[in-house]
Amino acid sequence: MKKILLSCLIGLGLGLNAQYSYTGNFETPGYTTTIYKQFGGGTQSTSAACAGTNGGQLAVSASFPSTGFMIDLTTIGQTGNGQKVDVSVSYKKGATIAGTLNLAYFKYDLGTNSWSITTYGTPVNLTAAAISTCSTLTGTIPAGVIQPGETYGIGVWFVRSGTTTGNIFVDDIILNQESVTTIPACTTISSPTNGATVSAGNLQLNWSATPTAVNYKVKVGTTSGGSNLVNFTVAGTTTNITVAPNTTYYATVTPTNSNGDAVGCTEISFITNNTVAYCGPLTASAAVYPISSVSLNGITKTSPAATGSPAYEDNTTTLISVTPGVTYPITIEATGLAPNRFGATVFIDWNGDGDFADAGESYFTTTGNYIGGTLTSNVLSGDIAVPAGVTDGYKRMRVKYNFNSSATSLISALSDPCGNLGNGQAEDYTLVVGNVLAVNDIKAKNIETVLHPNPTSDFINIKTDSKINAISVVDLTGKKINVSLDSNKVDVRSLPAGTYLINVETKDGISTEKFIKK
Repeated sequence: MKKILLSCLIGLGLGLNAQYSYTGNFETPGYTTTIYKQFGGGTQSTSAACAGTNGGQLAVSASFPSTGFMIDLTTIGQTGNGQKVDVSVSYKKGATIAGTLNLAYFKYDLGTNSWSITTYGTPVNLTAAAISTCSTLTGTIPAGVIQPGETYGIGVWFVRSGTTTGNIFVDDIILNQESVTTIPACTTISSPTNGATVSAGNLQLNWSATPTAVNYKVKVGTTSGGSNLVNFTVAGTTTNITVAPNTTYYATVTPTNSNGDAVGCTEISFITNNTVAYCGPLTASAAVYPISSVSLNGITKTSPAATGSPAYEDNTTTLISVTPGVTYPITIEATGLAPNRFGATVFIDWNGDGDFADAGESYFTTTGNYIGGTLTSNVLSGDIAVPAGVTDGYKRMRVKYNFNSSATSLISALSDPCGNLGNGQAEDYTLVVGNVLAVNDIKAKNIETVLHPNPTSDFINIKTDSKINAISVVDLTGKKINVSLDSNKVDVRSLPAGTYLINVETKDGISTEKFIKK
């Protein structure tokens, strides 16, 4: 980013259980443009000192509303052992400037030649009043965050409130990272639980953190001890995998650090049903710019477009027919569009496996200010090419729309179908391929139908104002299921557990509703 600075006190414990300690005190000699990096406006100054002669001065202005200092770990001989880092920073401030001071760690991306910024711990909210006596901000970066082999920095990040300007002063950035000489203990898989029945498709595997673990080795297979589904290493305590319907799986998660792997970790097993699940619902840091409508093949779904709209909307009851081998224009209308970094992407699970990760399942994920086609007024538009060989059935479509002042961050938020948003929204729809009932096929007006109980284990009661002429039940692949209707009651006892659609036809129209068989 901009420039870099540093202090000189280094204490390196070299014993087997040593603690790596470093104090960045901004003194001279030792203040250089290599060890300290500064983002925005700032410099070394005597007025910023909390101890000694000098400190780091951050100048906050209209040009630099956010700014910070960090210590580049690679320049002080710390390669990163993956263990937790205790951090403290001294601070004070001048008058007028107000905002939030955070501890932060910074990660360098060689591909984009830029630093990402992640804040952590409890921030300090600073008012416009001057602070002349230094206070201390403390926090801990958990084990496993600072990964070996990567380039990191640790320091502070300030974000101003409103249009205030002025100086923030920091000093004595102190880092303490413990070294360990033993392997970590085992973890516990928290979800799914051992023996659970879960949905197929996307499955989020979660486990508890082990204090000295740097990474976790995840194995999932269809036999005990097997790893034919996944066999990879994860830095955090969660991962998403894709599992097939009606299958028994076995999973282990083994914590590891530079001393080796945990020993004897417990394996769990779980069973999938025929329901296909997807990652989400997604969240947004501020859903200020929502989608107001999506149009595809003659179907337009409008939704609220006001500030405060939810970050995710489930529109899967909106069914849109498409034909294999045909290309359809799609338009996405959203709020807040302006000559800035707004964009949209589309993901379609054509093979119905519960993810959007296969070839040909993502659209408009290329780089650019307007991801998603041509910007005309408040509409993003592009073309959806339906694969020629796609099978009949219901297919999940996810539309993501986002704003970010950084083009790199915008692309990152939009290119990941499971990633959360900044200022934006995501919506899910159902595409219908082949000879399956869809909204396009309904000529009469829709009717209102109520199903109860829902979920159910044996019968579904149908309540409607009109006499029922016919019903049909299909699973989420579009396969028709034989069921019987007696006095508006449907017997579903023979159905496997999962999610289904029931189509209810009366003289006034057709209603399509979703129900869950337990």
